[in-house]
Amino acid sequence: MELCALQDWFKHKGLRVVVVFEGRDAAGKGGAIKAIAERVSPRVFRVVALPAPSDREKGQLYLQRYVAHLPTAGEIVIFDRSWYNRAGVERVMGFCTDEQYHRFLKVCSEFELFIVDGGILLLKYRLEVSDEEQKHCFTARIEDPLRQWKLSPMNLCSRSKWFDYSRACDAMFAATATNFAPGNIVRSDDKRRARLNRICHLLSLIPYEKVPQEKARLPERSMKDAYDDLASPLFEDMGGIARYIQYERLLEACGPALSRDDTVDLPIAKDLCFADASSFSCTFRGEFGHSPCRVRSAASAGLATPRGGVRRQQKTLASCFADSSRARPVADDRRSKGEGKLTMARG
Repeated sequence: MELCALQDWFKHKGLRVVVVFEGRDAAGKGGAIKAIAERVSPRVFRVVALPAPSDREKGQLYLQRYVAHLPTAGEIVIFDRSWYNRAGVERVMGFCTDEQYHRFLKVCSEFELFIVDGGILLLKYRLEVSDEEQKHCFTARIEDPLRQWKLSPMNLCSRSKWFDYSRACDAMFAATATNFAPGNIVRSDDKRRARLNRICHLLSLIPYEKVPQEKARLPERSMKDAYDDLASPLFEDMGGIARYIQYERLLEACGPALSRDDTVDLPIAKDLCFADASSFSCTFRGEFGHSPCRVRSAASAGLATPRGGVRRQQKTLASCFADSSRARPVADDRRSKGEGKLTMARG
């Protein structure tokens, strides 16, 4: 509730905040950010998690790519790791030179002063986890297939380079902890308690008020020019722009090629506004994709069957749109003669 009130206040006043999350691997940065952002609008609370710099970004100023993600009016930007990568992982893993590292420590406070002087509130959190808790989290990730995506070579190296990261963190705080942008260390062995404490601390640092809002009222649906839109056959006359858009999506999923002596059985998803959820067959004229396409609903055309008389496993049209690689069309030699039938072949 309070985060939603904070969100409304930021939109009302056009304020700007940057929240930086750093910390050891398995300290719970992702969960902490999710706890803040899951109940608010992503247009106000924007999460930035940048990948490794591209070749172009490597040729730019180090801090340049972070400037592009600073907030506009009415925005709170949360950095899941930030420019402090240079003082942490890049320093420990040898991804930067000593000259680059020392230059960063020199200009970092100046960069943050530039942010604060521009009217942006800068909050910095570093999450710390004990050796036992990190070992427990890594072991769970190794053994649980659903968590193995969280593992990377960098994660495992952080385990063996524990004290190197500790020394890098000490040097970073000594050089960058200032009165205008202090660093906050959060012990996060107890993830749930740490998340609640961070949210309370964040709310205490940002003065806000609840914005009065008029209660929304749901209007009645207008019945002017009403018709049975759920009973309309798909693309029956290609007369509307909505049907044309659906037709283009069908072409994108199926491709330009057609099959000889074959028909297709594609069940129709109800959420695509068709009369039934069974199937339809498609007949084309001329070059597919350049001439009108007439599609009949299953109720009027009947169910189509492939070669051998065995009906294919049904597949929703929506899933065909999402993954056309699993159902692909094959070529049709009769395309130039006028009529043919659309076929989806297993890839």
